[in-house]
Amino acid sequence: MLLGAPAAANAAFVFTPPSSLAAGASYRLVFVSDLKTTATNSSISFYNNLVNTEAQANLGLPSTSWTAIASTALVSATSNTSCGTICDATVPIFLTDGVTEIALSTNSLFGGGILNIINETSAAQTAVSSYVWTGSTSLGVGPTGAQLGATGNVGTYGSDYYSSSEVLNYAQGSTTTSLPLYAISGVLTVSGVPSVPVPEPASAGILALGGLAAGLLRRRRKQG
Repeated sequence: MLLGAPAAANAAFVFTPPSSLAAGASYRLVFVSDLKTTATNSSISFYNNLVNTEAQANLGLPSTSWTAIASTALVSATSNTSCGTICDATVPIFLTDGVTEIALSTNSLFGGGILNIINETSAAQTAVSSYVWTGSTSLGVGPTGAQLGATGNVGTYGSDYYSSSEVLNYAQGSTTTSLPLYAISGVLTVSGVPSVPVPEPASAGILALGGLAAGLLRRRRKQG
C-alpha cells in the first residue's frame, strides 16, 4: 500500500551540485521519500521502484537511478546501495540541498560515520519528522526476522529526526504501518564544462550556406 504523492508539485526546486566539490568530482544524494508504504513486500525491487517513482517525478533533480536504503531477507542495504568497491569507499553523500554532507562515503553511511541526519525530501524540503522503513541494522544488513517483507509482520525502521547510527536502526514495528523510505542516488559528477547550444535545424542550414559562400569567395580571390 502506498500513501502520499511524488514531490513534483514543488516545481520551483532545481538542484545545484555541491559547491564544495571540484569540477569532475563524484558524489551521491539521499532523501526521505514523501511517498509512504507498508513493509510487507519481500522484493527489494518494490522499494527501489517507489523511490525511483518519486525522484523521476521531481524534474529539479539530476537524472540518475535511485535505490532504497533498505534490506529484505534476500538483499541487504549495503548490497542494494553499492556503487562499487572504490566508489563505496570514496564518493561523498549529500542531501538534496547540495550543501549538507551526510557521509564521506557509502561505507561511512553504514559504519556509524553519519555526519548529519537525513531529513530532507527529494525537493530539499525539511521532512516531516517520521520513522523510516529500513529493514536494517546500522551496519546496513537486515536483522533476522525483521527485514522488510519478513514473515511475522515485523520490520526495522530508522528515524529522520535522530542522529548518528539511529538514522538507520532505531526500533522495530509492524510492517503493516505506512512509513517513508530513505533513497540514495547513483553516482553523479560535478560538471565543469559549459553547455554549448545546439543550433536549430533552420539555423544550422543557414550556417552551412554561410560557410559555403565564404569558401567560394576565397576561391575567387585566389583565382583573381
